[in-house]
Amino acid sequence: MKQAFLIVAHKNFEQTKQLIEFIADDDHHVYIHIDQKNDGLFNQLKQYFQSFNTVFFLEQRMSINWGGLSQVLVTIQLLKQASNRGYDFYHLISGQDLFIKSKKEVSSFLKKNKGRQFLETLDIEENLWRIKGYYLFSDSKYNRTRPVYIINNFLSKFYRKYPLRPNFKGYKLYKGANWFTLSGDCVEYILNYLKEHPKYMKDYKYTICADEHFFQTLILNSPFKNTVVHNTLREIQWNGGPNPKTYTLEDYQLICESEALFARKFDSEVDNEIIKKVYQYIKE
Repeated sequence: MKQAFLIVAHKNFEQTKQLIEFIADDDHHVYIHIDQKNDGLFNQLKQYFQSFNTVFFLEQRMSINWGGLSQVLVTIQLLKQASNRGYDFYHLISGQDLFIKSKKEVSSFLKKNKGRQFLETLDIEENLWRIKGYYLFSDSKYNRTRPVYIINNFLSKFYRKYPLRPNFKGYKLYKGANWFTLSGDCVEYILNYLKEHPKYMKDYKYTICADEHFFQTLILNSPFKNTVVHNTLREIQWNGGPNPKTYTLEDYQLICESEALFARKFDSEVDNEIIKKVYQYIKE
């Protein structure tokens, strides 16, 4: 069972290094993108893993901005790089994710579910405005600062009432979390589809939160629709805000009892002890 782990990371050298070291072996290859805003992390990790033949770095880095198309573009570049070798499954994770099951348990689960796609898939409902409006600052590094936030908030209220853009004709639209586990056949289909239908990518320009719609909409409008399982395989807790909860030692029991394969998010700068305990738990 050959698996590719596509990691997008932007901070915490030791934490990211430990994650890569845990994953990388002959059957588990790592493809990693380091945010362009952190050259130090990129250079540190690349130097550390230079002798590994199962760890690959995306050299053409981008500055990833929340809500921007940059998140989708980086994911596609990672898929392209990994697809040259071909895998049974491709996992998109962040540098702040962890396994919460052993690699053996993960592989056993996937062998039983070969050919399936694991991602969150929801009807777009009230979020149509995200991709039916024009957000000229959606990939700006300032898009979460107050001036741009005010502009985007104003535009969102307008596009909720008047979704003006004539994009995505012929597609039923969906939304969901951007993290996924996809089969090799599905990834091959996605890359070929994007090559043959460049307009699909163009339709996402100047949208907001494209990463929470791009793959859901493409896959659920494809022959792979009936292979989709509405499950990210990831334990993610929300506190009611725009970002998921960062786990601490208080969450250890929750993690141990979870049926998920992975969890996010962890931050060694917030609580490194929970990270140590999880690694100890999955190695036992």
